[in-house]
Amino acid sequence: MGGDAPQAAGHDRRRPAALPRSAHHSDRPPPRSAELCPPAGRRGVRGGGEHRVHRGERRLSAAARPARRPAGGQQQVRIDHWTTTAVGPTLGGAAVGLFGPVVTVLANAAGLLLSALGLTAIRRPEEQPPYRRTRWRVSDLTWGKRRVAADPRLHALFRNAVVFNALLLATEPLAAVLLLGELGWAPWQYGVAFGLPCLGGLVGAQLTRRLRDRFGHRRLLHGTGVLRALPPITLALVPPGPAGVVLVLVAQFALLTCVGMFVPLLATERLRRVCADSVARVLVWWTVAGRLAVAATTALWGVLGVLAGPRVAIALAGLLLLATPLLLPGGRRGYFRPGGTSSTGR
Repeated sequence: MGGDAPQAAGHDRRRPAALPRSAHHSDRPPPRSAELCPPAGRRGVRGGGEHRVHRGERRLSAAARPARRPAGGQQQVRIDHWTTTAVGPTLGGAAVGLFGPVVTVLANAAGLLLSALGLTAIRRPEEQPPYRRTRWRVSDLTWGKRRVAADPRLHALFRNAVVFNALLLATEPLAAVLLLGELGWAPWQYGVAFGLPCLGGLVGAQLTRRLRDRFGHRRLLHGTGVLRALPPITLALVPPGPAGVVLVLVAQFALLTCVGMFVPLLATERLRRVCADSVARVLVWWTVAGRLAVAATTALWGVLGVLAGPRVAIALAGLLLLATPLLLPGGRRGYFRPGGTSSTGR
């Protein structure tokens, strides 16, 4: 992850191992070579004429085309993730109702211990990376921040992702207080309302490739980025009784379906705009900034929930989430233009 790794990945442009196959088949025209690597890797583009740029991009797309196994593996990981996320809360809520919270927490801890012990079943050692390992430094974090800020589109996606995740996760403790406390939901109702909708993430992950081929990568990325901002505000409007359970279930299903499509599209867009030897540092900055924002926003909304009540705090977060599409690339001037195509193309 260090900053003094060799530039072998930048010199061999015919084998961009970090770029998934979908990144080269979703849009036309393909990404510019200057967007994929920092200035140190652009020497072959300068002074060579536009024909060299397009010729290099064709070789880049052709080299990445056979790499199908990593994409299939990522899809299987997403399927497993959304399946277990849907089953876990549902069974957990039922277990709390049947055995009580103490027994359920102990059983969950035992399951986590068994999963950790299951790592010992991995017999094949990890392959050594092609570059020399170095110690992580603070400069890597600041370098990742500068790299994100240097790309206007990547920076806009970064701001949108950080603000959206922070506001969305800040409402989770308040939703538990509102639903389990003020509205008197049973634990199994809470588990079903927030567990079963995770199947929406599975549906979204399955539909991503088909919809991307139909509407284009960027249009689908922006469309799901806008649609995912709509359902969270419904948590502030939940009525008591079974109608409230149904409302939450439907809203969460719609939210996670959009999230299930947006997340892999965002990951692809991020990888295609960052050179292979810069991905690790960009991801470190992206993760650290996101988690700091979640921690600060959750604490702030906890204080707001005490002062104004959980329903008001959730409503305020929902209203701010409705404004997060403005942080998307081209969000202020509007992504869809009447009678025309997207402002960013397919």
